[in-house]
Amino acid sequence: RFVPMLAEALARLGATRAIVAHGLDGLDELSTTSPTHLAHVENGICAEETLELATVGITPARLADLQAADIAEAAAMIRRVLAGEPGPCRDIVLLNAAAALVVAGLTTDFTQALEVAAEAVDSGRARETLATLCRVSNAG
Repeated sequence: RFVPMLAEALARLGATRAIVAHGLDGLDELSTTSPTHLAHVENGICAEETLELATVGITPARLADLQAADIAEAAAMIRRVLAGEPGPCRDIVLLNAAAALVVAGLTTDFTQALEVAAEAVDSGRARETLATLCRVSNAG
């Protein structure tokens, strides 16, 4: 019930484009274990929808497939995703990256945004970008 309220607050604060997401499984992001309640903000107008995984071609995952026991395991999961390993971790990363691409205005279509996100991972650009960010943040 807070999704539309947060979206409305963002619109009133002047956000030109935003997505507020809440997985019906309780995740505070776009989820691959359940449908996700979304509220889109576009130039002060809010619209709600429920994103069903089947509509974007994602196979539902189990929450256990996305959980890491510790920081080392989480880092290993990220490295596998950035190396292009298929599976539930890649799917949730791509889904949330797709939402970011929609918010950035690069596309309005989640399926197309998923393809753009997958290409960034598969080409190695996402891994290179993370490596650059790590170098820059550790340079100081």
